[in-house]
Amino acid sequence: MFDLAINESYTRLKDIRTMLSFIKDNESKQIIKQPDMPAIVNMRGLFYVMLYSAIEHSFQSLVSKYLLYLNDKNIHSDHINFMFYAIANDNKFTMIQNRYITTAKGTLDARIDFIGGLENSNIKINSNFFDVYGQNISPKFLETASKCLCINNLQINDPDRGYLIEITEKRNQIAHGRDTAYNVGKSVRSGELKLRYNATYRIVNHFITVFESEAIKPSCLNPTFQSRYL
Repeated sequence: MFDLAINESYTRLKDIRTMLSFIKDNESKQIIKQPDMPAIVNMRGLFYVMLYSAIEHSFQSLVSKYLLYLNDKNIHSDHINFMFYAIANDNKFTMIQNRYITTAKGTLDARIDFIGGLENSNIKINSNFFDVYGQNISPKFLETASKCLCINNLQINDPDRGYLIEITEKRNQIAHGRDTAYNVGKSVRSGELKLRYNATYRIVNHFITVFESEAIKPSCLNPTFQSRYL
């Protein structure tokens, strides 16, 4: 199920490792006497963008495959854990948002339609659900995602949690124009980037392990009914 997503994740990590080796081979060995070339400094800054890209891609591709897998199971709405309704009823939430005007009657109609749709029906899961909500992978986002996916061990622990915060923040600084790749790259060397790369590798492996485990025994299913879908 996850083979393609896993292979793509490891390919990205391999490409990042190649870039790290290039930076290490070409940055100045005596930075006081011989400053780094601007291109190498920029590459060190852009390295954060590549690290973040690997993290977001791995999460997005894995969770998308996982949700598609669940949708194909034709799971009855009565058989899921309560918090998973946040994902399982995305189409209903969207319908309410788009269809009803903000009047008392419209709000009441929306509530009636929503509750009525929960009865005696199979859930319809949008496998691209996190394309909208997962565009900034951070510890706070993973905390929210873990709740609605009902996956208790999705979050990242220290020290990788700290690295994830740093990688996400520096990527955002560059991507959103709050800082330049050169300024970000001035404050870090290849040895420090290697630590961030290793953390990214562990984070990606963590996502892979979690979703492979969930595919075997989905936490979003009520334990009473799990055997029906496995």
